[in-house]
Amino acid sequence: MSKKYLETGVTLCANTVKYPVEWVLVLLEQMAQLGLNQLTLECKIKFADWEHQHTWPYYTETEISTILTAARERGIDVIPLINAPAHMETWLMRAPQYAIQNKDGITDNERLNFITEAGVQFYCELIDRYLHYFTSPYWHMGADEFDYRVTYADYPQILAYAQEKFGAQAQPEDAFIEFINKINSYVKSRGKTLRIWNDGMRESAVISVDKDVVVDYWLNRGLSPQAIIDAGYKVVNVPQYMYLSRSVPFYGFRGEKVYQSENWDLTNFDAGPAIPIEDVNAGLPGTDALADGGVTLNVNGKEPVIDYRGVPVDDVATAEFPHRLPVQGLRCALWPDIANMQTDRQVLAEAREVLGYLGHIVAGGSRQWDNWEQAKQALYNNTALLDLTNWETTATFAPGVYHLPELQSLGLGPWQISRTEDAYYTFLDLNSGKQLVLCTGESWLGVVNEIGAAVELGEVQEAVPVRAQHAGEYNMRKFAVQIVQDANEEQSEPRILISPALTHMQLVLKDGKVVQMPCDKITGTAGFAYQVASCNC
Repeated sequence: MSKKYLETGVTLCANTVKYPVEWVLVLLEQMAQLGLNQLTLECKIKFADWEHQHTWPYYTETEISTILTAARERGIDVIPLINAPAHMETWLMRAPQYAIQNKDGITDNERLNFITEAGVQFYCELIDRYLHYFTSPYWHMGADEFDYRVTYADYPQILAYAQEKFGAQAQPEDAFIEFINKINSYVKSRGKTLRIWNDGMRESAVISVDKDVVVDYWLNRGLSPQAIIDAGYKVVNVPQYMYLSRSVPFYGFRGEKVYQSENWDLTNFDAGPAIPIEDVNAGLPGTDALADGGVTLNVNGKEPVIDYRGVPVDDVATAEFPHRLPVQGLRCALWPDIANMQTDRQVLAEAREVLGYLGHIVAGGSRQWDNWEQAKQALYNNTALLDLTNWETTATFAPGVYHLPELQSLGLGPWQISRTEDAYYTFLDLNSGKQLVLCTGESWLGVVNEIGAAVELGEVQEAVPVRAQHAGEYNMRKFAVQIVQDANEEQSEPRILISPALTHMQLVLKDGKVVQMPCDKITGTAGFAYQVASCNC
């Protein structure tokens, strides 16, 4: 256990893009080796009796049990997170009767109608279903960003409800806090402790968040860290200095800044990354959250932080911290955002530095190196499990030229199958000179998550670095390949399973088309027949 923190770990958002079970197991093993003890997991479980909710991505009940067993064996507590009342589109897209309507009568499937008893009961049913599997003492309800890209004025019924409940002086935020407290009461009735993100906490004359709620602090908005701690709440620091995003370049572990600052162990709180205001005004990619007020800006372009009082200061390296706040834990976070900009394996590789840092802090480590480059190398050395080359050692398929007769509806072949830098594969139809790609269908965060979406042939996209222009198009052309053989048919020929790298469904031939389907929905013979034309082994 950390000498400084009771809790150290990772927040993983896996409810809008699938991370395969084997990927999660690698993360858990690396966390265990580093001494990290907590994974906050946002994911969707496929419940057999909720067929209308079987939207991708999801984890089957068997898969989630495998993950939780592995975590338990490694001493890692897995905290379930279902965000509410915002960011609920995973569930509300198939249950719009529980979604709130805006002032124009349009149903907002991203936000729960939390001022209705039906909406509250729906969320509580989700809690009960998840607690059948999760044994963590905590339940995380998120409670962040309800007014992201919108305002409470877009939902006038919330103000009307608050004033009817608390009087004329009430504000819409009071109804929001009441909802948090309702869920807290329900969670406590199930023997759990509630956690929330900090930006749902506001000053109010009529109501406050229950004092036994744990606050995960991530954004300089609303009450300051000092005010929250002084009010008696337990606080965990989940700083944006330790956010990783698949697409947003200003997120990422700014290790050199941390190394040079007095705040090496991050017991103080940052206000988010700094982006020059002219970039925001120009609408450059990745700055929309800033334009919406999602992150504090510092117009001089320096790294903005807030001191122990919540007051912005110019630079983390020159800030004075009169005393350390009693932080209960420290956690990094992995977010998808535009999820096609990285594959899951690239996410793990990029997380090496921040996870290595966390492990070093858990061990009570200081800055014993001469400079940041030496420190970074040491952190990388401690996270060797996450190196991209490790995926190559588990590959069961050799690059080369293959005949794939069941793909003739797409291309006559033969197919040049080439391994990518993250040990996925691209398929080039040598007859047409085009590549296999999954780019058409219902998309979510840039990933085609539609069950039954068909692959097609597209123009060749050359390899590009992470987050570079056309990285998304390149990743749409990556596939996992695995050789399988029917164990019940000794004389059967081996076949290959092909899965889009961004979705981790499996390609099957259906009604003359090659489409993606979840593995648990596939019946009959798995994979595709193949013959070697020319192997590059």
